[in-house]
Amino acid sequence: MHGRALALATGLKVARPDLTVIATGGDGDGFSIGGNHFLHTCRRNPDMTYIVMDNQVYGMTKGQASPTTGPNWEKGKLTPRWHRVSTRSSPLVIALASGANFIARTSSSDSNGTARVIMEAIRHPGFSMVQILSPCVTFRPEQREWKNILIPAPMEATSDPAQAARRLLTDEGLYTGILYVGDRPAYQPKLESSIDNIAELDEEFRAMSGSIKGPTRTIASAEELLAYSLALETEAVERFNDLADQMEMHHNYEVADLFRKLAKIEGLHIENVNRASAGKQLPSLLAWEFEWDGGESPEGGAMEDAHYLMQPWHAIELAMHG
Repeated sequence: MHGRALALATGLKVARPDLTVIATGGDGDGFSIGGNHFLHTCRRNPDMTYIVMDNQVYGMTKGQASPTTGPNWEKGKLTPRWHRVSTRSSPLVIALASGANFIARTSSSDSNGTARVIMEAIRHPGFSMVQILSPCVTFRPEQREWKNILIPAPMEATSDPAQAARRLLTDEGLYTGILYVGDRPAYQPKLESSIDNIAELDEEFRAMSGSIKGPTRTIASAEELLAYSLALETEAVERFNDLADQMEMHHNYEVADLFRKLAKIEGLHIENVNRASAGKQLPSLLAWEFEWDGGESPEGGAMEDAHYLMQPWHAIELAMHG
């Protein structure tokens, strides 16, 4: 999707906020045909990372000047003469002016430094842009000298847009490192849960489960009550841990952590029951051996309908409903 990477990546991040989204491109597709998407992605500030390999030439199509090619470059056979007086695009300046939240420049000759910057870009909330100066030795052999003239930025990254603008407008594209770190909140619309009415869903679930009943009987003693409590709490611990595993699989770590905490709380309940059971001989009971009014035990509920995009409030509501 030449030039459309940011549009697709933004849609993916909005629909799947649990994912780490990284888009890649070059100076040609990113700042020419994709220039409008670049501007508006900076403006929207979604929590994603854009890595641009910039060699200042259309290397795949025989060496035309790209948006970042200097104004006096005349070596490209397909470069129109008017390019001798045209100005180059300054993508980092444009990114800053358009609202990007993290701006950095690195060089492909510094693989370790580039890896570190990309890691910081991914971790920083909001739209992060990393420009990687990547020589095209076929059509721009003079770029081999980049590794000798690029220098680390003499100052730490700033959160002041005005200071960052002065630096980016005067560095002649030679400073490398993290140049700007903003604090704008990332764009992420609130996603509605796929379960619109928990009460209605639970009623439907109860109706379904009511037709699948195992052996039922009444609790006849304190020992049976304690044994059944252990069965219910043990099942709850397993269920919450299973749900946490599912959430982690989909990178929904906030809800996964919540389910782990709920599992620990159920574990505390088990400890309480064990203390109350000291000195008693408990029978062996299973969680489904007793029928409760409405068909579900106090530790039940519609947990099977947990969704990988569920928010913490939704997880709590499902747990509380049970």
